[in-house]
This record gives sequence, structure tokens and C-alpha cells, in this order.
Amino acid sequence: MDTHLAQLAGALYAWGKPQEVVAATEKYTPIALAWVQQRATPEMWALGDEAIRWLAIGQHGMSACSIFWKTTGVKPDLIRSLKSMDDTRFPLDPNDLGRCRLLLEQVPYVAERFESVMVQEGRVWAALVNRWALMCATMDEEAPEWRNGKSTAGALGGTTPKTWEIMDDIVRNELH
Repeated sequence: MDTHLAQLAGALYAWGKPQEVVAATEKYTPIALAWVQQRATPEMWALGDEAIRWLAIGQHGMSACSIFWKTTGVKPDLIRSLKSMDDTRFPLDPNDLGRCRLLLEQVPYVAERFESVMVQEGRVWAALVNRWALMCATMDEEAPEWRNGKSTAGALGGTTPKTWEIMDDIVRNELH
């Protein structure tokens, strides 16, 4: 299953052989970008082309979308139904962290506001922001190819057990 392809195609699920997923992603990327560009408001355009591009074809997860929302005021479709953000919209594993990192790398407007905004979004977010550099450095050490789609193996730690442990410790300490 490929959640990014599903997002691009406006579907709940998408799957196929690896070469089919690649071909479908290439097909749907310009369609998704055009769709978001057509419905973008002037406020969205004011965030920059990078923000529009991320909204259309970026790697979305609950935590990355929450960062985008809180730093820009624009809710990505994935979280459009949320009324408020509570302390549960933070990255739970290295895959979530990777999506957040990609957002910050791809959208300067969001990156500039990340620390000052997200540190105010509850105890867990404050602790994550304060240890962000450590989490990123550890993830880069454990999975240097993560930006190229190499798995960080999610919640079980897999190829990034130290990163997962840091994240898990933060969440546990702040929730209890």
C-alpha cells in the first residue's frame, strides 16, 4: 500500500507493483498540483509556491499537517475535520518525524515559524521541539537514506531504534 499515491490520487488506498506505483505517482503528481493551485486562496499563495507544492504533493501525516496548520493557519485536507489541536498530533515514530522534517525542509515559511509556534502547542510538542536537533541527528545517523524513501521502519524502531527510543521517552515522560 502506498499512502502518498493515495493522497495524490484523492483515494483512501493505493497499491500495486513497485513499478506501477512509480508510474501512477508520476501520472498523478501534476494533476494533484494543478488541483491545489486552482483552489488555492490568496492567503495560501502568500505562503509561497513551496507551501502550495507541499499541500499538493508533499508527504502528509497527522503531525506534519498539524505543524503546517499551526504555523500557517491553513488546514491540509487530512486534518480538515479537526476543530482544535490537542497534544496527540505529534510525531509518534521515525516515519512521522521524517514527514515533519520534509515539510520543514520544503517549506521555508513553516520552518521559520516551527520552533516559536510548536513549542506553545502543549508539553509533548515543547519537549519534542527542544530535542528536535537530537532526534534529527540520530535519525540521520541511523538511516542516512531516509529522504530517498528508505524506510525508517515506523513504530517498532526497525532501522532507527535509537531515534524511536528518544521519541518514545519524550512522549512517555510528557504524557505521564
